[in-house]
Amino acid sequence: MRAILLSVVAAAVLTSVLWAPAVAQVRHSCGNYGFPEGYRGDKPIFTNKPIVGAGVENIRTRVIGCRKGRRMVKAFWSDGFNCNPQGTRCTYGSFTCRNRRLGEELWLMRCFASRERMVKFRFGA
Repeated sequence: MRAILLSVVAAAVLTSVLWAPAVAQVRHSCGNYGFPEGYRGDKPIFTNKPIVGAGVENIRTRVIGCRKGRRMVKAFWSDGFNCNPQGTRCTYGSFTCRNRRLGEELWLMRCFASRERMVKFRFGA
């Protein structure tokens, strides 16, 4: 009886240990930042609607929540990132970012920090 109880406890502990890293890798889709169609304001907003004109789209985070990811996007849009002269490598706090051109007026920014933290988004017009 004791052996069965120990094996059940060991299985439960092993399952929880293997499951914990998967939970830590939760990914979030945090929407877009800019001026959606029909918006009458003079400052960009976060929304799930498509952006008209210049803006940020497809904001995604891993490990961190949308609040931190949106704060980083806002800082990026307000020139709060420290970038090299070409704009291909940037830093923001403990995050190191790389910028890659995807098209004529479209770029992809991917930022990483320790403990698998990630923010990525596309921006342009």
